[in-house]
Amino acid sequence: MEIITPHPQLIRTLELISRISTKHVTLPVLQCAVITATEDKIFIKATNLELSIEVIIPGQIIETGTIAVPMTTFLQSVQYINQSEITLKDEDGVLLIESKQTKTSIKSIPYEEFPNIYRLEGEGVVINRSLFALGIKTSAFAASQSSIKPELGSVYIRQKKEHSLTFVSTDSFRLMEKLVSQKGVVLDHTFLVPQKNAMELARICDLLESDPKLIVSDNQCALDFSTEGVYVTSRLVSGSFPDYEQIIPKEYVTHVTVLKKRPFKRF
Repeated sequence: MEIITPHPQLIRTLELISRISTKHVTLPVLQCAVITATEDKIFIKATNLELSIEVIIPGQIIETGTIAVPMTTFLQSVQYINQSEITLKDEDGVLLIESKQTKTSIKSIPYEEFPNIYRLEGEGVVINRSLFALGIKTSAFAASQSSIKPELGSVYIRQKKEHSLTFVSTDSFRLMEKLVSQKGVVLDHTFLVPQKNAMELARICDLLESDPKLIVSDNQCALDFSTEGVYVTSRLVSGSFPDYEQIIPKEYVTHVTVLKKRPFKRF
């Protein structure tokens, strides 16, 4: 494999996917970025078996092939290059990173055990990325940190009202429900996203600029940022979320109005 790619796009891609790769004792390829050059596209992939991401980057393809290199080492090696273009070349299982002034080599890891990233079937719906991220970030703090009941350690996403999405989390002691506008969205499924996965999806939504297509299956959901060449999938939690609406009071005896900023300055 040999490619020439713009340095800014490569850095942006690695920073986007670096938090998904993770150390794994029995499957070391999970700590890697997998670079694949086909006849017409260059892909960089990462997964931790919970979340998977695939990004298409621009560049010139000189020779096709695939190589897997440790993510942290790869990112650190590329960060300090100040040239506009970088050449990535596979020579006998070693990734050579070359620019006009630098040359770095990184030993690769066999990529054959890297899990396939499958695209979900279905048309999906286009969602507002910033409001989707807001719904997750507003509600996720209330999810349980325990793994005993996975459904309580998740963000529950549903369509409670038209042209909106509702995000709910609870650890059985506290409850957070956030409704955000999503004009034109019709969601046929309710689904549970693990809290850590949900926060990573929100981070990706904040970093990108286009609105993605949301696709939901029985055990996975995906965000397809087709205009930016980014496709990310997350495992879903199987189970039933508690009927939380039963504990929300229908009537209130007392109503209190407070200023948002001034009271908290005294603490």
